[in-house]
Amino acid sequence: MYELANPAQHYDWGSTTALPTLLGVPADGRPVAEIWMGAHPTAPSSAVLDDGRSVPLDVLVAGELPFLLKLLAADRPLSLQAHPDASQARRGFAAEEASGVPRGAATRTYRDPNPKPELLVALTPFEVLSGFRAPAAAAEVVAAFGLAGVAGRLAAGDLAGVLWDWWETDGGARAAVVDAVVAGAGPAAARFPGEAALVLRAAALHPGDVGVAITLLLNRAVLRPGEAIFAAAGRLHAYVSGTGVEIMANSDNVVRGGLTSKPVDLTELRRILRVEAEPLVPVVPAPEGPGDPEAVYPSGPAPFRLGRVDLGAEPWAPRRLGDEVLLCTEGSVTLRSVERTVRLPPGGSAFVPAAGPPYVAEGPGVLFRASARGVEEAGA
Repeated sequence: MYELANPAQHYDWGSTTALPTLLGVPADGRPVAEIWMGAHPTAPSSAVLDDGRSVPLDVLVAGELPFLLKLLAADRPLSLQAHPDASQARRGFAAEEASGVPRGAATRTYRDPNPKPELLVALTPFEVLSGFRAPAAAAEVVAAFGLAGVAGRLAAGDLAGVLWDWWETDGGARAAVVDAVVAGAGPAAARFPGEAALVLRAAALHPGDVGVAITLLLNRAVLRPGEAIFAAAGRLHAYVSGTGVEIMANSDNVVRGGLTSKPVDLTELRRILRVEAEPLVPVVPAPEGPGDPEAVYPSGPAPFRLGRVDLGAEPWAPRRLGDEVLLCTEGSVTLRSVERTVRLPPGGSAFVPAAGPPYVAEGPGVLFRASARGVEEAGA
């Protein structure tokens, strides 16, 4: 097993304090949005060797892992976004490769040919938008903001028509929609205080962006620590504020529709987006068998598996699941094998290769274990 040194991503929506505090390092004033743990070629982790040297994890594993684990801290809303499925990602990547758009270009949408289903686990209360409300529920919210005509269309079931009319209207009409929603936030706050607060905040950050209005069409929730949401392909979502652990397929493909300083691609979004009512149901982990101390988060057919273990002083010897990335989020976790011992403070992580020997973990601490889905026990 190898201790990992992980790259930080300084996106403008990140918190300047949350992840430095978790990691026990000084804040330098820059927003720290994400810490990546994995072998994505854009920003691989580094495995620390016994002699103190380090090697990029994508070199150590001679390729990529099928998953990417992150620590994420949002101090302001992320973009309204969706992710492609496997066939959409392959087609989009091939088209941009053929057109000669550099992979690192800001205008590039598909940076790899992979889908990006993802699961977010809250470490703190975490506000999220995910999936469209039922049209009748959206009509109730929009009516509270004073948009009676739009509410009537939604009550009649025209969710997609309203969405695309707002997104594709011209600049003057778009600004009028945003102004109307902002003006309605005061009266709406009595019934929908979270939605009203988000509208005002998003409008201040992104003046004139019709994504401010589109937030009213989406389910909103505040996850409690330990709860999670899963974003399948084509589901419109946005993380609003909080700190969490995120796991996804090993991809950086994001198709944005608003509330961002990055490029928006409505043409591609129309191609991949599912515009249909989808409830927002937080999920919690559950043991896979009686007496199993590891609780696993449900994630549908995604190519990853994420478990959480609340460790005491008693050692835990897990069933091996191929290549693993281990992350401590609370307390302190010690990993021991016949080869070496690795101690993980909060925010510390390690890579355990499939070919490595068995290991045990002991706390007290909280350990997240990321691996590929469907990998049989090493050596079985």
